[in-house]
Amino acid sequence: MQLLRIHQLTEGMVLAKDVYDYSGRVLLFEGIELKNSFIARLKELDVYALYVQAKGDVSPFDKSIKPISREETLKAITDSIQDVTAAKSIDVGQIKEDILNLLQTITQHKTVCLCISEIQNYDSYTESHSFNVAVLSLVIGIKLGLSESELLDLGMGAIVHDIGKLYIQRKLLNKAEKLTNVDYTELKRHTQYGHDMLANVDGISQEVRDIILDHHERMNGSGYPRGLKRDEIGLFSKIVMVADAFDAMTSDRIYKKGVTPYEAVRVIKAMGGVLFDPDVVEAFLSTVVPYPAGSMVELSNGQIGVVTASDPDLTVRVIYDEQGYKVNEAKEFVLDEDTELKVIRIS
Repeated sequence: MQLLRIHQLTEGMVLAKDVYDYSGRVLLFEGIELKNSFIARLKELDVYALYVQAKGDVSPFDKSIKPISREETLKAITDSIQDVTAAKSIDVGQIKEDILNLLQTITQHKTVCLCISEIQNYDSYTESHSFNVAVLSLVIGIKLGLSESELLDLGMGAIVHDIGKLYIQRKLLNKAEKLTNVDYTELKRHTQYGHDMLANVDGISQEVRDIILDHHERMNGSGYPRGLKRDEIGLFSKIVMVADAFDAMTSDRIYKKGVTPYEAVRVIKAMGGVLFDPDVVEAFLSTVVPYPAGSMVELSNGQIGVVTASDPDLTVRVIYDEQGYKVNEAKEFVLDEDTELKVIRIS
């Protein structure tokens, strides 16, 4: 199943979920084969995105390349990460191949807009975090106009940005209690450990090593390990720091529950120019959509609704109550920072 924006749809695609209008009426039912007339009508109704059955279409960018699914890409990258974990070494050639496949997966439908909820359904934090950060970083890099060789280095650095945690005790990484100053000091060393680990590995560029060392730096100098500021930080590191911060905020950990993607987007936006590079934040905000208009979502009170707007505030029109019954009169809520009502998942 794929979430595609309206301009990406083509005749013959099959709906994977019902399509609703903003009042909660079903426009098209799951299983229907799309026709051009249907697509044109959906555009007229301002339907932003919908789910279709994945067909594994060959990339329009390169007809000779065999398409690879997100699941296959994740498995390949997961295997590489596990190899690194077991041997404390790295197969540079394999990682590069994985990144190229991942880059192809992202671009095969000319997708530069990403629904965050679609990449956060994995159980292992370490593996899924590395994957998510790589996807987010590449999408931002594409938006910023990076070349393929630059995207390769960016993706490489994003995949292995936390490799230094191999040298941090697992009990510290998974500690449920509040970290002591000693704990935090040791945890922060993972950036230096990772940089030093790959310092003399053939095929690892300086840009990749800089990402590993600098992805916890911040624009105002409050980051670590060197307290760098603004232009002292490389562009690739600025990209990965945004992707890393976003995924960390939205991920459930032993010691905390993640915030919703929409809340994390608000934080990233607010910190643009303070902690994060404003150009990177702008690219992030223009390509990442936590809950696209037209998405069916479940709210924290158990109700189901349709997203009618996502900028500047998330607006949801409720169409089913907490028991699953359709409401007689659809109600619309603006889920800003002043309301306790939250989106908890795509329905």
